[in-house]
Amino acid sequence: MKNEKESKDQFIKKLLQQIAELKKLEMERKKTEEDLRFSEAKFRGLFENVFDGIYQTTPDGKIISANPALVQMLGYDSEAGLLAIDIAHDLYANPEDRGILAQRLEKKGELRNVELVLKRKDGDHIIVLENARAVRDRQGKVLYYEGTLTDITKRKKAEEALEKRIKELSCIYNISYLIEKPGISLEEILQGIVNIIPSAWQYPEITCARIIVKGQGFRTENFRETIWKQVSDIFVHGEQIGTLEICYLEERPESDEGPFLKEERSLLNAIANRIGRIVERKDIEEALRKREEKFNSLFNSNPEALVYFDRDFNIEDISPKFEELFGYSIEEVRGKKIDEFIVPEDKMDESKKLKEMSKKGYIFHETVRKRKNGTLIPVAISASPVISRGSTIGVNVTYKDITERKKAEEMLRETRNYLENLLNYANAPIIVWNPKFKITQFNHAFEHLTGYTADEIVGQELPVLFPKTSRNESLIKIKETLSGEYWKSMEIPILRKDGDIRVALWNSANIYAEDGKTLLATIAQGIDITERKKAEELLKKQREELSAFAHTVSHDLKNYINIIRNYAQFSLLKKESAEKNNQEIIDITKKMESFVNRQLQLADAGKAIGKLEEIDLNILIDEVGKTHSIEIRTKGLPMIKGDPQRLKEAFHNLIDNAVKHGKADRIEISSEKRRDTYIIHVKDNGKGIPQEEIDKIFDMGYSKTGTGIGLTIVKKIIEAHGGNISVRSKEGEGTTFEIVLPIRT
Repeated sequence: MKNEKESKDQFIKKLLQQIAELKKLEMERKKTEEDLRFSEAKFRGLFENVFDGIYQTTPDGKIISANPALVQMLGYDSEAGLLAIDIAHDLYANPEDRGILAQRLEKKGELRNVELVLKRKDGDHIIVLENARAVRDRQGKVLYYEGTLTDITKRKKAEEALEKRIKELSCIYNISYLIEKPGISLEEILQGIVNIIPSAWQYPEITCARIIVKGQGFRTENFRETIWKQVSDIFVHGEQIGTLEICYLEERPESDEGPFLKEERSLLNAIANRIGRIVERKDIEEALRKREEKFNSLFNSNPEALVYFDRDFNIEDISPKFEELFGYSIEEVRGKKIDEFIVPEDKMDESKKLKEMSKKGYIFHETVRKRKNGTLIPVAISASPVISRGSTIGVNVTYKDITERKKAEEMLRETRNYLENLLNYANAPIIVWNPKFKITQFNHAFEHLTGYTADEIVGQELPVLFPKTSRNESLIKIKETLSGEYWKSMEIPILRKDGDIRVALWNSANIYAEDGKTLLATIAQGIDITERKKAEELLKKQREELSAFAHTVSHDLKNYINIIRNYAQFSLLKKESAEKNNQEIIDITKKMESFVNRQLQLADAGKAIGKLEEIDLNILIDEVGKTHSIEIRTKGLPMIKGDPQRLKEAFHNLIDNAVKHGKADRIEISSEKRRDTYIIHVKDNGKGIPQEEIDKIFDMGYSKTGTGIGLTIVKKIIEAHGGNISVRSKEGEGTTFEIVLPIRT
């Protein structure tokens, strides 16, 4: 009984322990569920209240979920309404974008900051910034896409407005820069303004302008008066002196004022007002120039003048030079104060101080004084008191005209500026370095050559401009100048900021001090001959092609001639076979004619293309396909600009090559747009090309079964259109030619 009781107690104890553990587990489960509900509430709060749109979509284009911000962004009344749409057709402005982005998500797994144009429910377009990722299961299969959309429509519109404002400011700045050019005439200014204006309008490529001032016209080269125009009158002192006209050469959509923006009207009026002020200023400058010529004629004699003042600074006497200098006669000034005549208003205080100082001793001062006609003159004033018996009884004052000296100083400054500008704005690249090979000057042409600004280069060591591979060789040539040698017509590679290498043909000379020995600097100038070098390489290549062409022609023609000769000799020996042999000879001559025609096609292939025309590649391929017994499939080929006959010949040769040499019975032709080019893919299901032959197939004369010029003709025609062609192939799997053609507008 005792043992039985102990067993029962132990059982109850264990049972209580298990019940306690179960209660503990139950409490932990409830806490976990509470935490989960809290997390879900937090997530739901974030999902519901975030400003950006959040979504989940299936790979086939259905929306699984969308937060309120996205529903509102897209203009729907409820999430249910948004979930019911087809994403590609109802949401994307360009439905093809959906497939492209889905492919990118499949491949990369995520999208970062992709700009898209979407359609709201009301049909309005908005611009959004998308970030998304593909969510996959354990086997890597995409379950759904999730991401965010940020509405950047207002920002993009602001950027467009800013761009318009920048164009306006650039126009105003360029006009301001133009009119500040030293020595520029009114005619040059007006023509320059006409040339500047089109770039500030909405459609610069079809914008032309004309200015008429005082009966004289200035216009852009493409000016033609049309019905789409804006006009603003030009006034000077309230009088109309001309007009400013802007015309569009082609029709454009209606805007604020016909096809023009209201901002363009404001800019037009502002430019017209500016032109009026420019004409007014030039008229004043011309009047001032004439006055200055008159003024200068008065200073042909000795500019020194003497005035004697009494103790109260009344004028007692003047020299004839004074009369010549200031224009006053003695009768006009005797007994009067000098301030009444030659001292400008802003120099009255100065004149008073000079008088007080001159009573005490000698003074010298440079200032300006006024002539009778109101013009100002720079003078050097020296004065000393006249003392008698210890008292000042008067003052002698000498006025020396220092106009010429001031002019000389100005001329020296202008000469210095002129030489500086001559170097900076010379067409040839010019560079100056000191004996330590530090660059001290670097003109604009050199900036254009290297891509560096003068601020970036001046003070740098000269070797920074040379590629590492040729740096030592270039420095050796340069150091020869230190020994007094001239560096003439040497080709020196120049390293641009962007890493490109240009070739310059340079000469240089040393600049010495007055002793003729001390080296001050070395100056070099040159010509960019990079394009010439490229042309030389192209000429070399063309000569090599011509040589190969001649070799191919002579070799094949000799073969045909030998065959003809053999048949002719055989006919002479066996007359019973003459008719058959004569037919063979005729066949051979036809082949020779065909061969010669192919060679002429090859010669013409590299020539400049004819007039560019709009070409529907679908139609062109269809026409070419009719001449071949092969299945040709096309998919979404674009409209391009080119020479239709040349391109038809190129595609004919490609298809002919696939049939005859590739043994293909089906060709697929597709395209894609990549930046500013179209990529045309010509894919066949033929036997393919051996890898060892791929690099040779475009070489002239390379063939195992034909003349070997068909693909050479294709390459030359494509290159004549500014494009290029490449090939991918694998034996047994067919061949794909990829043609890259520029998009022409």
